[in-house]
Amino acid sequence: MTTPTTIQLDDAIRAAAEPTVLADVRAALADSPSTAGPRHLITAASARAIAFWWQSPGAVGHVLASFASGVAVQRADLLEDIARSRGTDGVTEGQLGELDALAAFVEEYAVIA
Repeated sequence: MTTPTTIQLDDAIRAAAEPTVLADVRAALADSPSTAGPRHLITAASARAIAFWWQSPGAVGHVLASFASGVAVQRADLLEDIARSRGTDGVTEGQLGELDALAAFVEEYAVIA
């Protein structure tokens, strides 16, 4: 199966509350790729919430803003924006985990709305 080059989440998906998203991120990070069986991915609602948290109208974060708004974006552009966001001043280890979980979701998500 070929992974599509664009990714877009359905507008009906609403961002989950912060505690739910953070619990989802912790579960995804706890399930390392070496674990037997399928890797846990965050939910689409968590992906959208994390993108919303990291969005910006500037050079870094504008693709995340589009994705959080439900706009179709190029998967490669979104992954690049996530990678650039890692270099933001003052980023904590927990926030890096959020970005890692979002990147894994973007790489694996195959359903295009």
